[in-house]
Amino acid sequence: MIEIAPIVPAHIDSFHHTLDTMARERRYLAMLEAPPLENLRSFVQDNISQGHAQFTALSDNEVVGSGAMPRRRGFRSIGMSAWVFFGHVADRASGVDGATT
Repeated sequence: MIEIAPIVPAHIDSFHHTLDTMARERRYLAMLEAPPLENLRSFVQDNISQGHAQFTALSDNEVVGSGAMPRRRGFRSIGMSAWVFFGHVADRASGVDGATT
């Protein structure tokens, strides 16, 4: 079963590993590899401290997907959400209705 939860610092290493694996598949993301772990850690911690809505999809406490709704200056609403379920764990995403890779 997939659990959706706000990202917390404890998820960052798993998020980085999964993001890097997905990027290296060169199918769904524009990047070819994840940013360096410390850069991603800083980015996520900054999002948390600023109250940006960033969520993870977890399977057995491993990050298998990510979604964010970044705030934009000058807009009243938060904006659009973009969810990515990482391809190498697509079989786990079957616990979420309608999840596809």
